[in-house]
Amino acid sequence: MHTAELDEAKYIALTTFRRHGTPVTTPVWLAPSADGYYVTTGAATGKYKRLRNDPTVEVTACNSRGTPNPGATTYTGTAELLDEAGTDAALKAVIDRYGLIGRLFQGFYAVQAKVLRRELENRGLELHIGDG
Repeated sequence: MHTAELDEAKYIALTTFRRHGTPVTTPVWLAPSADGYYVTTGAATGKYKRLRNDPTVEVTACNSRGTPNPGATTYTGTAELLDEAGTDAALKAVIDRYGLIGRLFQGFYAVQAKVLRRELENRGLELHIGDG
């Protein structure tokens, strides 16, 4: 499901849940997909690890700091962890939506991986709103 509010949002507050139910919210970029919204994250991030255990999500349009926009609706749904082809599609969609800033961010991510001398692997998520 798509909503005009999320289609227009530059950021969403993505809430995932720890094993004991505590919510954790992080602002993320998003891009529309055929069945919902794409989000990208690192394979080693907390949100990715939490989603492997519980795919339930809540999303709210927000600013870059994660503060919900005035009057924003919180939507529930599920997150699908994407395979390599899905991750490539998600990365392309997010980079295309955010243009130069998206490309710079991905370049920064690659440099960070080299500086830290470890693999910082991107993972794609597809959010299905209304499935929660």
